[in-house]
Amino acid sequence: MEKCCVSRLRFASSDVFPTCVDVA
Repeated sequence: MEKCCVSRLRFASSDVFPTCVDVA
């Protein structure tokens, strides 16, 4: 199991923030 960090777009603030999720 490892962590995958990707940049997703926030439609609310219209800015990009890093999102980390745990993938098996």
